[in-house]
Amino acid sequence: MKRVAIVVAMTVLVVAVYVLRLDDVAGLYKDDAYYMVLAKSLALGDGYALISSATTPIMPAFPPGFPLLLAPVFAVAPQYPGNLFWLKLISIASMIGAGALTYRYFAGDREIARGKAATIALLTVLTPGFVFLATSTVMAECVFTLALIGSAVTIERVARRESRFAIVAAALTTTAAWLIRSAGIALVGGGALFIWYRRGWRAAAGFVAVCAISYAPWAAYSFAHGPTAAESAAHGGAAVYSYAQLLQTQQGGDVSSSRVGLGEVPLRVLKNVVNVFGHDLGAVILPAGYRDAAESGLEVFMLSGETGMNAGSMGLGTPVVVLSIVVSLVMILGALVMARQRIGVAEVFCVFTVGMVLLLPGRTYRYVLPIAPLLIGYFLIGVEATAVRFRSGSGSSAFRIAAACLLSLLAVEHGRYLWAKVNGPAPPWIQDGREVQGVTDFMNQRVPAAGSAVSTNPALLYLLTGHKAVAYVDPYENWERWQASGIRYAVALHVVPKPNRRFQYQVLYESPRLRLWVLELASAQP
Repeated sequence: MKRVAIVVAMTVLVVAVYVLRLDDVAGLYKDDAYYMVLAKSLALGDGYALISSATTPIMPAFPPGFPLLLAPVFAVAPQYPGNLFWLKLISIASMIGAGALTYRYFAGDREIARGKAATIALLTVLTPGFVFLATSTVMAECVFTLALIGSAVTIERVARRESRFAIVAAALTTTAAWLIRSAGIALVGGGALFIWYRRGWRAAAGFVAVCAISYAPWAAYSFAHGPTAAESAAHGGAAVYSYAQLLQTQQGGDVSSSRVGLGEVPLRVLKNVVNVFGHDLGAVILPAGYRDAAESGLEVFMLSGETGMNAGSMGLGTPVVVLSIVVSLVMILGALVMARQRIGVAEVFCVFTVGMVLLLPGRTYRYVLPIAPLLIGYFLIGVEATAVRFRSGSGSSAFRIAAACLLSLLAVEHGRYLWAKVNGPAPPWIQDGREVQGVTDFMNQRVPAAGSAVSTNPALLYLLTGHKAVAYVDPYENWERWQASGIRYAVALHVVPKPNRRFQYQVLYESPRLRLWVLELASAQP
């Protein structure tokens, strides 16, 4: 009875935090706006394409798993943002499920005490990055984390008792993660290696075969319907270029940046080693050391350098790097302690994920966050092992003290965030969302609905105004082409300077704080 009461209390606490932090902001990151457009396209029966495009409805690089989950919401409630609560509810439910599976993995598969496993699960679900993604965006990370932990649980089942059903279940779960985010390829590789280690090559081959068969329809579809080079250039933006193309760029997401040569790969790996161990892992455990509570969760984007909004107060100075390195060492110790008892699929997942991340252009936190349930467990187990090694009390006491400190920090952070949300000034992300809303309200009231546009966030512009748009990329190169193709307006929904005055345009609107703008382009000369 006591155990049931504890579970109920934890569930109520988690639901309260997520519900209270819910806001009416989404789409600011751009990827989540694209996800929603794709979901709307699927719900309308228009296929898997960016129907928001002012050129050809183009297929993006994103795999279809997450838009497929969002599509039923658009089928039942097609009007955005009226359906935003239901779209976000998918991520909230996924995080509750991820917490339950995290407990199942540590308590059931790794035989950690139930109280400790429950603590790891609670810390996972209250991690600010996850809460922010579920309540202030419509991003895929929460659903992907659920699939990742589900893959760990089902693959461990194969290791305990090989059967065809267990192999198929593990492969289907892992392929689901792969179809939600392409980063799931690391789980396929890690899962195959682990199954080979525990059950031999036949079981591993069966796992890989089912993954390949399950993924093949999407691979064939994307190959057949992928955009041409001309279509990608006409729409612009990273979303319409393949991951293989983006991996070759100097700067992640900037297809106009120079290509990386083989001789430059070691430098990229070295920079990402610093990013992962000197920034990201510390932010998983102690995010409050990186920024103010009003920016709670924004480390998801800011550590990646990808907001397009305010820079925020998040610093990456020497103290933060030292803090993150210490946290990383404790995590590594915890992973080694668990591996010494028995190598689990979690350790393999972490190695493959970090290995993949080291090859990526740009910063890395969004790719590290989904393995946070495992990293949190490793950190607390590492604290426990350190206490035993230096005989500074019992290991269990150190685990409890460290967990209590982390939970206290999270409680203070969420409390301060909610205070700011209610009493003001509003957290920066909400302020940014309101300013973007001001731009789109102007578009709805003052700009003819038929006019197509070029925008820093074309998918969100389409969702909020109905104006079809292409990506605002390199106006010096594309301005005349935009005019010639009938583009009438340019709309900044992220902070970017207005184009050079040598281009002919009229400023229709400029927002008060971020200086977001709406321009009317002069007609192309005959």
